[in-house]
Amino acid sequence: MSFRQQNKNPDHAWRMNFRPALLAAGLPYFLIDEDHRWNYVLNHGEDLESGWNPTWITQLQAADILRLLTSHYENHAGLELFTALKKRRLFRIPTLSVAMAYTTRIWSTMNHNDLATIEQRLGLTPPEAYSQLLIKRVAINGLNLEPYLQQDPRELLIQNLELRMCPVPNGFGGASWPDNYICIGDDGCGNYYCISSDDPSCAVLFFDHEADIFEQISENLPDYIKYITDLLSRVHNNSPSDVDEASRNGKSMPPSPDAVVTRAEKPRESVLNPITFEEWIAFVNSDNELQMRGFRSRVNPFTLEEFRTDCPGLAILDTQPKPIEFEHAFGRIIVHRPGEAALLKLNQIARALNASVITGW
Repeated sequence: MSFRQQNKNPDHAWRMNFRPALLAAGLPYFLIDEDHRWNYVLNHGEDLESGWNPTWITQLQAADILRLLTSHYENHAGLELFTALKKRRLFRIPTLSVAMAYTTRIWSTMNHNDLATIEQRLGLTPPEAYSQLLIKRVAINGLNLEPYLQQDPRELLIQNLELRMCPVPNGFGGASWPDNYICIGDDGCGNYYCISSDDPSCAVLFFDHEADIFEQISENLPDYIKYITDLLSRVHNNSPSDVDEASRNGKSMPPSPDAVVTRAEKPRESVLNPITFEEWIAFVNSDNELQMRGFRSRVNPFTLEEFRTDCPGLAILDTQPKPIEFEHAFGRIIVHRPGEAALLKLNQIARALNASVITGW
């Protein structure tokens, strides 16, 4: 029995029973029943004129979505959820029209305890206007604004700690990340949106990593929300990313070829319980195999000219045909494409630093 047959007024039933729950989760979904005569776009009601152009072959059952959300995807629902639904033959992923539809996840809600933790870890007090925005949580037509406006407390803290632990000296306009700057989001391309904890008006600055400058783009947070709204309205004109392409083909992204020593369950969370730079230096100095180099060396294959870039936490294990590099960054130790010798050394490092080795994440 179709959704339409079960409900004399399917629009009313959909809105009353399922739409509020999914909108509260910040997830965009579409529904088309078997005879293709009832078309709904969850985050736009019946409006199909806003850039969404889904093409479905079967009905997407709201009950199945809710069950998956509550039983398997309590903490996130992004590409994995769409893949799971596809395997259950609940829907077929259409040609991409809005990229954000496939990368949306359920983000945790910010509370006052989360704000206190962020203040303590970053050593600053956010402006009141920004704190209130995080508590209330902002969404546009049911869509989360991440990554442009990060509102998940854990992700927000990780991102700001990473910027403060950046291993590149003078990486932000010739200096380290400013102590009073709060990164409020990014564009996924290495550029960051931020505010100053000293500015009650919350003027939003944009750090362009190519130009290596901070520039103001909005006078306050409401203006920034308008900026994001315009940005998202143009997303559907962009080309699909590799992640989107993989999701449509039913493929997952390949695992990382690197290995890390970390005290966290996931490499990116290393900043929450970091291996400090001082701990790493002390270990290298006490080890009879590792040598602290402090720079990365590369040779031009045509001119044989050596280029060096500062990398304060980089140590080497002198092996043939070339030394193995062990880099300290973001509270973890990283080795790119490790062989047997590197993995043996990584396990030794992990035991000494009360950490573990993670590969293939």
